[in-house]
Amino acid sequence: MPRAALTNRQRKAIRKAGGARPRKAKTGTGPKVTGQTAAVEKPEDRDGLEWLIRKGRLGSGQSAKTRAKAGRYYRRLYRDAPLDGTTPLRSCLDDSVRGGGGVGLPPALVQTDAAVKLHFVRAAISHHEEMTDLLDAVCGRGTTVRSLACGNDRRAVEMETALRIALDLVALAKENMEASGRVRR
Repeated sequence: MPRAALTNRQRKAIRKAGGARPRKAKTGTGPKVTGQTAAVEKPEDRDGLEWLIRKGRLGSGQSAKTRAKAGRYYRRLYRDAPLDGTTPLRSCLDDSVRGGGGVGLPPALVQTDAAVKLHFVRAAISHHEEMTDLLDAVCGRGTTVRSLACGNDRRAVEMETALRIALDLVALAKENMEASGRVRR
């Protein structure tokens, strides 16, 4: 139906109902997409750390790879370590079989090891409150920098810079821990 065939009243009714007129994909081929289905994002699209990595916002070349590894390392520690006496965070999407025949470390040992490593990493940042909060939010919980900055673009750029510095310190702390042999990989 051509756009001119709809009256203003019909357009308002469609918008009010939350629907959108079906439209073809940009290439002109493929299935019709409505406004509601087009707005659906995949979970990884909303993950702050993965979005920064995918868009190249952590730097360029080897430094970006090092920061990405450091961010994923911090995420693993954050999710495995019990925070403030709580149980570690687990993804509801993780459908792996637990308690199977594989040989692994007991959960209490994994949690303790992660807590010790997380403490060393935070000590390397000198327990800097803003950097620790950024790492917890973006790397640990997957919050986007833009949402932390409440949509303020200037503040988001400042936070990205602070996050890059924090990730460099995390990478350095990990390297120092492995070199000293105090903490296992």
